[in-house]
Amino acid sequence: MKILLFLLCLVDSRDKKELKKLGLHIRSLRVKKDYTQEEFADRASLSVSQIGRIERGILNPSFVTLLAIARALKVNLERVVAYEE
Repeated sequence: MKILLFLLCLVDSRDKKELKKLGLHIRSLRVKKDYTQEEFADRASLSVSQIGRIERGILNPSFVTLLAIARALKVNLERVVAYEE
């Protein structure tokens, strides 16, 4: 339920503050795994530019993209979307 509520909050991509927080959190998880953006993109089957835009809070990732990110990081989806308010 928490995940669904979070995703509903991101439906409006004008909410740049929340996207920025999410992006910084994803970057933090990636860095903790010691992955470069290139390695991470390859593991998630995403482009490097897409990873960069997500991490900078420019791109609102879809549910499927968030799942790919979670799998690439070897964490559950809740860990990806559970960032500090």
